[in-house]
Amino acid sequence: MTTEKPHVGYCGLLCSVCQPFTEGVCTGCRVGPADPGCHQRACCIEAGIEGCWDCVSFPCEEGYFGMEEWRGLCCGSVRAIRALGVEEFARRVRRTMGDVVDHGNWMFKTEPEILGLLSDKGS
Repeated sequence: MTTEKPHVGYCGLLCSVCQPFTEGVCTGCRVGPADPGCHQRACCIEAGIEGCWDCVSFPCEEGYFGMEEWRGLCCGSVRAIRALGVEEFARRVRRTMGDVVDHGNWMFKTEPEILGLLSDKGS
């Protein structure tokens, strides 16, 4: 397992840069108590997969993927993980968004916008 993988949420968000995670308020959905209502976490655990990037049914319309405000960020992140791998995805998130991120600032971005930000040409 890579160093970043434990800190990438099942939904594709990089927990290790999330402000609550960096402040010690949240431990992420893989290591500590997680939201029991998180569809992505429950589904991935039930399916026995690392994250939505391993799912043959991705993208679904459930959980974050069914929420207009989060769909672009989460789907774009999952597609980037599929294309780049977890380590390179994490490197690009840090390069583009910083080492401490309020994911809420990236809400309502479209999947193409997120993929563009995480591309070689992004910031």
